[in-house]
Amino acid sequence: MLLRSVLAAAGGALMLAGGFCSPALAVKPVAPDGRQAPVEQQAEPKPAEQPEKKPDCVTHQSGFKQNGDQPVYEVALENSCDMRLKCTIDLTVLGARGPAQGRGTLVLGPAANGQTTRKIYVLKVKSAGGMASLSQKCTKI
Repeated sequence: MLLRSVLAAAGGALMLAGGFCSPALAVKPVAPDGRQAPVEQQAEPKPAEQPEKKPDCVTHQSGFKQNGDQPVYEVALENSCDMRLKCTIDLTVLGARGPAQGRGTLVLGPAANGQTTRKIYVLKVKSAGGMASLSQKCTKI
């Protein structure tokens, strides 16, 4: 019996405190002539100035292919910048028949005006489907 009355009093106190803190009861300032006071204007925060981002030289396309009877996962890298690049690829493919893992290095020549150079890395897999995890790191040489 005592526990019930203590819990009821605590619940009532919480409801009462919630009522006083309610935004619905907040009073808005009113000017003497009956109009509401203007809200103070705050300066809009400026976005932090970011250094110029250099364009991405290397783009990739990847996906499962069929090479005769052998399923493979291909990663095609394209260089669009006027510099020679060495790219290291780490690839793991998890399919229904098990994982396949590979690492390769591709050297991409410099691109001519408006052109691209393209190289393809091919990994033999156990089944033509699944999830692929790919990372690439390219450095100027």
